Amino acid sequence: MIKLPPEVLDRTDVRQALRAGDWATVLQVVTAEARVSQTEIAQAVGISQPHVSRLLSGRSRDPGLRTVRALCDGLGIPRSLAGLLDEQEDDTNRRQFVAAAAAATGVTLIGTAAGDVPLESRDDEQLLTIPSTTYRRLEQRLPARSLLPPVSAHPPTRIAE
Repeated sequence: MIKLPPEVLDRTDVRQALRAGDWATVLQVVTAEARVSQTEIAQAVGISQPHVSRLLSGRSRDPGLRTVRALCDGLGIPRSLAGLLDEQEDDTNRRQFVAAAAAATGVTLIGTAAGDVPLESRDDEQLLTIPSTTYRRLEQRLPARSLLPPVSAHPPTRIAE
């Protein structure tokens, strides 16, 4: 594992990049701060050096879930900073998780639509990250094929323009 200086993970730009899945920025900071090569990153993470190169250059913008987990684990980044569940949460009860995710998303949407939650500019980012983080976590726990029946049961809805 590559040891990053603790203050690196506290940097605003690094945290924003992790939340956004911007691995090019994260890897650029890692190479600069830890003074490691792409080959060293590849060895620590367990992916190929060309894959590290594509991520670092931004040519690969959407790494798979396994790659994100490997990057977090190999670089000593807590999975939660990248919108993933930490290892100790691997045995999460799926029904409880789905119910909590739906509740969190619903509360956020209902609260903002009804005006019950006072919105200030500093709250906007948090309100926007809750649904995306929730969906990332849901994606990890629930196979896409299990979502087909509920989704296909709903007729297509047209949005008024």
